[in-house]
Amino acid sequence: MRRGLYEDGAFRHYAPRIDYDRVMAEALSARSRLESPDALLAYWSKQYALGDELKPIINVLREAGLVT
Repeated sequence: MRRGLYEDGAFRHYAPRIDYDRVMAEALSARSRLESPDALLAYWSKQYALGDELKPIINVLREAGLVT
């Protein structure tokens, strides 16, 4: 099985590279509309074939102050 190194330094099972700029823009847009991030997390899980392993995305959003 192929594995990839993500920006948070962790090895994950291979998935398409995450477009963090797009993720951030989508998160900021949802925040401005006061939407829950749950729908976005489900979308990203499918979009990037991450399943339940959303740590790379959550870490980036946490650093930006968008999730706690």
